[in-house]
Amino acid sequence: MGKDGVKIMEILAQKLRENGLKVTPQRLSIYGILRDTKEHPSAEKIYEAIKQRMPSMSFNTVYKTLSSLEENGLIKKLVVEESHYRFDADTSPHAHILCVQCKKLEDVQGDFGERVKMMREEFSARHNRELFGEELYFFGYCLECAGKKQ
Repeated sequence: MGKDGVKIMEILAQKLRENGLKVTPQRLSIYGILRDTKEHPSAEKIYEAIKQRMPSMSFNTVYKTLSSLEENGLIKKLVVEESHYRFDADTSPHAHILCVQCKKLEDVQGDFGERVKMMREEFSARHNRELFGEELYFFGYCLECAGKKQ
């Protein structure tokens, strides 16, 4: 792990403590997997990756850890399809594109997330509602699937 990776994990450990959570190897490893990928993996994919590092960890532990990290604002749970979740270590406002063919989920560059956040705040003020989040998804084809269509 490089210098930046160590710094990020130190920040995570501090955030865990601030939220009253113990700093465990499981939490650090699961967060590390999310931090090191842009693929927005499902709990199942994270479990497959973590088994190589920690063979004794159960799927239930992975899922509970993801829920705990999400509840404390350390990761985002992305609802891609009904009852199918992906996870993202990037909690900053940003948009995603979901490939309707292969289900690849990618970050969208640009200020879409900030604009959607502003829309949420405007809606909240205008309609006197307390809103706590927003997600923006585009649906289409990833570059690989688009190339296969032609």
